[in-house]
Amino acid sequence: MTRSRWPTPSLQLVLALVLLSGFLTTDIAAKEPTLIIRPTQPKQTKPIGSSLILNCQPDVDQPEFITNLKWLDPMNRTIDQTPTAGAHVTTMVTSSNNLGLVITGLTEADVGTYTCTAMYSNSEYLVRSVVVDSFNDITWVDAPTEQYPIAGSSYKVRCKVKADPAPLIDWYKQDARIQDGNGFVKDIDGLLIQNVTAEDDGIYKCRAIVLDTGSILDRDIRVEVRSYYTVHGITMQRRLTGFHL
Repeated sequence: MTRSRWPTPSLQLVLALVLLSGFLTTDIAAKEPTLIIRPTQPKQTKPIGSSLILNCQPDVDQPEFITNLKWLDPMNRTIDQTPTAGAHVTTMVTSSNNLGLVITGLTEADVGTYTCTAMYSNSEYLVRSVVVDSFNDITWVDAPTEQYPIAGSSYKVRCKVKADPAPLIDWYKQDARIQDGNGFVKDIDGLLIQNVTAEDDGIYKCRAIVLDTGSILDRDIRVEVRSYYTVHGITMQRRLTGFHL
């Protein structure tokens, strides 16, 4: 009978290997304690005047061991859950062991880094931050929806827009994009129509686009071409299509 080259392991060695395997499995299975802020993007950019909520959620094996969960403002001050009069940056419990940061009516003064912190098992300090930024959304400054050029004159269809970052402005008539030339000149605050005629009557669309924020906004402007006429020495206007004021 041929004897094995390897000695038979002792019972103590087998038990030691089993215990070691158990410890290794436990270490591998245990997740690294951390905090998750949702939405998960590290920078949240919102228009001035809007509202938002950012939820801080502990991602740990035993959530019941989470203590002192809180939000800090950009000045590293704790944000209270009980809002004071006029406060628009507060916190609220969104679910068990979850804390939301609520900003209502975002202003430029609210921009900065907000930090969520917590203690886990009284021994591990957890921290996660998010940047809140703002932008001025598209606003119509001077863009009347009805405008009345006089035939034979040059007239700028007004469409002054404000946004930050600055918007791009484009023009359409009957869904056809207007190009510079053929009596049209696109300007920063409107569309110049040279030598207005009855053919310029119609619905124009002023479109504002901010590429950095993905904002797009349209404004329809009715252009009614008119002419002067005189009755008994009184100068009046009428639409070239025959509509009288």
